[in-house]
Amino acid sequence: MSKGYAVVLGLNHVDPVHYDGWDGELAQPENDARAICEIASKRGFKSKIILGNNVTRLNVIYSVREAAQELESGDIFFFYYSGHGGQLPDMDGDEEDGMDETWCLYDGELIDDELRLLWSEFKEGVHILVLSDSCHSGTMTKASAGEPVLENCVKKAMPTEYVRKTYFKNKSFYDNLARELMDKGANEKEVKAGVLLISGCQDEQSSYAFTFDENSAFTTALLQVLEEDPTIHYSLLHEKLVDKLDKRLRGKQKPNLYPTEQCDLAFLEQDFLTI
Repeated sequence: MSKGYAVVLGLNHVDPVHYDGWDGELAQPENDARAICEIASKRGFKSKIILGNNVTRLNVIYSVREAAQELESGDIFFFYYSGHGGQLPDMDGDEEDGMDETWCLYDGELIDDELRLLWSEFKEGVHILVLSDSCHSGTMTKASAGEPVLENCVKKAMPTEYVRKTYFKNKSFYDNLARELMDKGANEKEVKAGVLLISGCQDEQSSYAFTFDENSAFTTALLQVLEEDPTIHYSLLHEKLVDKLDKRLRGKQKPNLYPTEQCDLAFLEQDFLTI
């Protein structure tokens, strides 16, 4: 019998010591994570929620590797993140804009190249579903820094000023990490598992949170769609998310559906978190 394993991340702030004075305060991500973890648990997933100060690089990487060791062909790994997105200089030349996209974890950024390396640890036939409620998440690749902020909204992205400050404050760490990833051939590693990303926005857009909402805009729409149709499949889920956010944000935030080559197309028609 197939099984599901969920790792759910939400953090309302980051460590200002690492991020050179920026604490990235948000009101909604930890609420987002609790709501999503409850859904995963009710659907029979072995669920691990990591919040706030505990969303460290070490804890997150360990949790993904733990899942990779446990899951077999036909199983599902569900990985959810709500928080800020960031950027770091691209050292291996795989990004057209010269920047790697990141998730801003509590004590440091997690680079998109690191995620690819982690995916390579999963066995062939495992389905990986990633939901990313953050900026810079269209394909975990590129985003626009100049997009205007909407009224009564906050943008879930590290401010451009602190993108630079954070890198130079921790230059040795991130440069060494980039070299380590290149030495391991992170971008050439074969990924045998099928990965499906449903992100909060397109590459050139931002993800938002309305000031007085309990949840971020993308997760609010997700919860609404699942309440309306708990057995909705992934392709239709994406369509419904696009429709809801288009109506509320007037085209400023359009969720992206990004399957890898190894993603079984039949998985796109599978009901949400069905094992």
